[in-house]
Amino acid sequence: MAKRRKNPLLPFLLTLIPMQCILLPVYSLASYLTLAWDLNTEPDLAGYRVYYGKSSGNYHQNIDVGNVVLYHLSDLDPDTRYYVALTAYDTSNNESDFSEEVSALPVIASSNPPIVEIGSEDGYTEWGCFIATAAYGSLWEPRVRALRDFRQHYLTKSQVGKSLIRDYYQCSPFIAQHIKANPPLKAAVRMSLTPLVLLSQFLVRSTLTDKIVYLLFVLCYSLCIFSWLLKNHPDI
Repeated sequence: MAKRRKNPLLPFLLTLIPMQCILLPVYSLASYLTLAWDLNTEPDLAGYRVYYGKSSGNYHQNIDVGNVVLYHLSDLDPDTRYYVALTAYDTSNNESDFSEEVSALPVIASSNPPIVEIGSEDGYTEWGCFIATAAYGSLWEPRVRALRDFRQHYLTKSQVGKSLIRDYYQCSPFIAQHIKANPPLKAAVRMSLTPLVLLSQFLVRSTLTDKIVYLLFVLCYSLCIFSWLLKNHPDI
């Protein structure tokens, strides 16, 4: 049984709370869990170790996954609940205490492992938003929450939306690491995300009546602009 390290030197915010898996089309018989956690801010961070086992607190295996925020835990026994905890270590190989233990069931997946949902501090589940988190500095920043809520309420309701989420989830951790290390890029990303944040806040928080009124306003405004253009620029 793995023991917790004393005097942890790398406290960190962990959001590794897998709740449910998406089953992709089956092309192989390997079982996976895809784990994700929040980015660390310590300048001497060297990487993470994933500890896992088949009973709570008993981690019979561990993997040094390096300095990443997304990891595919593979070659697992199907229909078996796994218990997972994470530690961080610095450049001097000082290792933190275990994160909060979480558990999940792996599924039979395709060559693209299933995405495991991430749980929030209040039990609300959603996929991680790495780029926005890197730009705004926190997983719990209100604008990041707005984007996650939009994704949960709208994108996850269709196959096209889920496909977009999977594609985003595969490439966003790498992009987020570059954003995190580049303050000017952070500012640029925040500016580019502002219209989407405002739209997300409106769509998620407004009532159906608000949406209808807004849509009618946009349509009327567009018709007025179109009529003005036809009247003043008939050659268009």
